[in-house]
Amino acid sequence: MNRTPTQEPSIDESNRPSAWRDEGYRPESAEWPQLWSRLQLGQPLTGTVAWVPRRGAIGIGVDLGLPVGGFVDVLHLPLDSTRWPAQGTTTDFTIWWMDERPQVRLMPADPRYRREDFDDWIRLQNTVAAKVFRTGGAETRD
Repeated sequence: MNRTPTQEPSIDESNRPSAWRDEGYRPESAEWPQLWSRLQLGQPLTGTVAWVPRRGAIGIGVDLGLPVGGFVDVLHLPLDSTRWPAQGTTTDFTIWWMDERPQVRLMPADPRYRREDFDDWIRLQNTVAAKVFRTGGAETRD
């Protein structure tokens, strides 16, 4: 799969691995609204790769030690899936996105685990998350 910096594959939530229903990835977590209010885009978090369902195809699940799981979309990972962090790897991440779904979307903080064209790609993104990432700050909510 060749991707240019402006291509963003769609995310098919219907094909989530069964791990999303495991205790560590409680998709209906009642704690999510309160947790969400304490987290910010751009915030650094450390987590352990908990699952890699289809290397090179979906992304990776991350145990953040929170009541909900983290997820790094394939879009943010290297095309060469052998460069992805393996299950059990503990590393740093940055919060990329959050919404009403009880899940923290993450970006690898370590450049070794990011897509090969990351620098070009991030410059071209017109999203709140990309802006926060480029400025090195955290999103503040009123």
